[in-house]
Amino acid sequence: MNAAVQLLETVIPASVELEVEVPARHPSAALLGTTRHGSGVFFDASGLILTANYVVVGGSSITVRTADGQQWSGRKVVQDFLTGLAVVSIDHEASVPALPLSSSAGLQKGEDIFLVAAVTDNGRRVHDGVVSAIEPFTAFWEYRLQRAIFTTAPNPGFGGGALLDRYGQVRGVVLLDVGEIGRLSLIAPVDELAEKREQFLHNREALGRKPRGWLGLFCYALRNHLVVAGVVPESPAELAGLRAGDVLLAIEDRVVHERDELYDELWARSPGEHVRLRVYRDRQVHDLLVQLGDAEKFFS
Repeated sequence: MNAAVQLLETVIPASVELEVEVPARHPSAALLGTTRHGSGVFFDASGLILTANYVVVGGSSITVRTADGQQWSGRKVVQDFLTGLAVVSIDHEASVPALPLSSSAGLQKGEDIFLVAAVTDNGRRVHDGVVSAIEPFTAFWEYRLQRAIFTTAPNPGFGGGALLDRYGQVRGVVLLDVGEIGRLSLIAPVDELAEKREQFLHNREALGRKPRGWLGLFCYALRNHLVVAGVVPESPAELAGLRAGDVLLAIEDRVVHERDELYDELWARSPGEHVRLRVYRDRQVHDLLVQLGDAEKFFS
């Protein structure tokens, strides 16, 4: 018990609450709101904070609050749409308490973990549990993690909080509540930031990533078909005429039944490329020509 208390005494001072204001005209405002509250954690004594990308995307102002009531303004340093992580820096020159990052490579199913998050009125809450699964996760918003972490611990507060191991190392960032039995929280691992820190923060071209095509749709699988649940306003999908309720049959000549198949086809192409989507709507098959976009530029 004493060891657990000592660990929390180290962790809590490094956790922060983020309050983000987003202009109503920003593309993310209609989806995520104009005022957002999130969690984060200092991982560098200079004031670098790790959080979830969706918390700060589109933010015109960021307020950072520590558990002891200190408050600073923040600025975005990195928004990474591939991993779902973001890095924020505070406007403050003094050293802050920070926690070490560690790759999830050594994390095992059944290992003890705990989640720390900010809650209303700048409080903090902790939930403990174990790793219940480490496996791929494909989302309905054109996002996929090859190595997603699921835990038996529910998210204790605002999204963006840290997943920590029993040594107080940050292994991941809480993205959302899954709500499945034994798989209550979805965590994005911090592997790339932990292993390639300088490139991730300062020289992203050195990561060797290729820009990938983006439609701006939300979709789900139903009876071996992909159904469009909605589209992002002013996205390539909306501009091409894609609608909620459309059944997506094929991209170019490849028939798609699952989100993974669709995403593989999209991400093999570059922003600016034109592709033909075949959809079923009102008992008819339609072909739509779409010019793929770049999500990072669209939401910048």
